[in-house]
Amino acid sequence: MSITARLILSLSLLITVFWLSAAMIARSVFVEEVDEMLEDTLQGAGSRLLHAATHDRRPDAGAGASLEQDRDRDHDDDHDSEESDDRFDDWDMLSDGRSDYLAFEVRDGQDRLIMRSAGAGELLSERRERSGFYVTDDALLYSIADPASRYSVTVATARSHRDSAIAEATWALFLPMVALLALMAGTTFFLVRLFMAPVKDLSTELSKRGGTYLAPLDSAALPSELRPIAQSANLLMQRLQKAMDAERVFAANSAHELRTPIAGALAQVQQLRAEIGDGKGHVRAAEIEGALKRLANLGTRLLQLARADANLGQRQERQNLTPVLQAVVSEFTGRAVSPLAVILHDNLRQDLMVQMDADAFAIVVRNLIENAERHGASGSPIEIEVGADWTISVKNHGPVVSDEDLPTLKQRFQRGHSDAEGSGLGLAIADKLVTQSGGVLTLMSPARGYDDGFEALVKLP
Repeated sequence: MSITARLILSLSLLITVFWLSAAMIARSVFVEEVDEMLEDTLQGAGSRLLHAATHDRRPDAGAGASLEQDRDRDHDDDHDSEESDDRFDDWDMLSDGRSDYLAFEVRDGQDRLIMRSAGAGELLSERRERSGFYVTDDALLYSIADPASRYSVTVATARSHRDSAIAEATWALFLPMVALLALMAGTTFFLVRLFMAPVKDLSTELSKRGGTYLAPLDSAALPSELRPIAQSANLLMQRLQKAMDAERVFAANSAHELRTPIAGALAQVQQLRAEIGDGKGHVRAAEIEGALKRLANLGTRLLQLARADANLGQRQERQNLTPVLQAVVSEFTGRAVSPLAVILHDNLRQDLMVQMDADAFAIVVRNLIENAERHGASGSPIEIEVGADWTISVKNHGPVVSDEDLPTLKQRFQRGHSDAEGSGLGLAIADKLVTQSGGVLTLMSPARGYDDGFEALVKLP
């Protein structure tokens, strides 16, 4: 998992946990406040009702009379006054159901029911012997008594009202949180991606650097935390570039300096063979000539490798490489000694305009033909096909290369399981030059259309 994904996930989870914890704390505080408010309401209502029962009750209300009977007597009394109506407004509101949350009952010293509000029977089914707060499964109750008159009042409210209020507040607290968390996750994702962009840019630039491209990184535009990394990478690439340049120059100089003495020695050996003929030592002279030819071929390959390491294949503009292809093919078919049978099929039927250096293209084609000649079946022709899809295919008959060996053939000094002579550099150099130009070299065995053989397919840039 990437650092960006880890940051986004970690921050989102951390903020979610903190937010949920804060919401749970807020809910607990809200529940405490609701309980405290209900206790204050019950206590206040109980005190007011007890005062009304002991000081404002009607002298003609007998023991055991209900508030409904008291109200009926009020309507029949011709001496009702506005003051009497005002004193009994609290009783009327509670008893006729106009209060949706509170219920009460009033009892005298002999525990006889004096008054009871509508619906109070369900909440006040059990008697309470002392004053204070009570909690049942269905209600919250508060009882208060007057020692002088020995009247007692019990006020209750259904727990469903409390639970409903808490549930509504909880939903109101948590439901917006879902949308806010989604918004927060999106914002976190955007900000993390924004602030991690320099890290991603640095990673992209570093991934572009390789054995042939070691340009220094631009550290000026990077944040201060990443600047030392870029500067250290630049120093490392500078040292690596110097080492590679020194190695390349050494290989090129060595190969170049060896060409002249090797060519001279080869000429001397060939002259010696001509003088000896079939006499004594001709076998040894032939072996020396073969060794010198292999050494000369290795020197040529090292020079090609040095040029490939110098990015020979890169070119900005396109050029016509059809004459180059024809010239390389003519080199092999027009040899004075052992001319090679090469069949060229041009299906493109137009100029081969390719964004590739001409020398690099010639080296690629020459190495592929030499590889086909060296490892192909003796006497069988080599077919070169220029495809309409801008590809060049070089294929030959011969032994089938296993799937395990195919990927290794483009590595340096890898020759597979062939007994033929070779340096193991031809395909590696061809692949490097093709890759530098933006193309792709694909190796296949058996060749397409053959039951055996080997094919090298170059996808031109």
